[in-house]
Amino acid sequence: MVASDGVQQSSPVTVNILVIDANDNTPTFAQFSYSIQVFTDRQPGETVLQLTATDADEGLNGLVTYEILAGAQGDFVINNHSGRITVAPGVTLTVGRSYALTVKASDNAPGNQRRSSTTTVYIEVLPPNNQSPPRFPILTYNLELSEAMRIGAILLNLQATDRENDPITYRIVSGDSQKVFNLSET
Repeated sequence: MVASDGVQQSSPVTVNILVIDANDNTPTFAQFSYSIQVFTDRQPGETVLQLTATDADEGLNGLVTYEILAGAQGDFVINNHSGRITVAPGVTLTVGRSYALTVKASDNAPGNQRRSSTTTVYIEVLPPNNQSPPRFPILTYNLELSEAMRIGAILLNLQATDRENDPITYRIVSGDSQKVFNLSET
């Protein structure tokens, strides 16, 4: 920059301008909530879920830290820097337990300028993998048939589900001693 009085001009001076990031962005999770299932054989320290929140600010304003605010009941912990949720030390998970963790992501701006957001992580604890039997959605099926029903007609399409998505086979175990009905194994 130079200054001039209309007759003479000053020597040039250099002006350095440093733009400091304003903390105008909030850390944001990829999803509003997360729903996961874990098996009871998950060991302490094993990862349950990797959370990531992004903040478009720079420097400390964009550096995100994580914290579980509620719902862990001492069974889960989070790495403050990575967002990795793990089974807490010394914990054995129990079948049927459910958790709703409230997780907060905060930037590292100074005090009252700090911005944050929360997400909910729903966790359902299941029996160990391959220890959950297939299940039918209904326990009793009632059908009325005409004696004029043709041979080979489909009477009912039963479908069981398996939590581990293992292949399912079907068989009649009782009630058809004369082998009147035919059931497809698959």
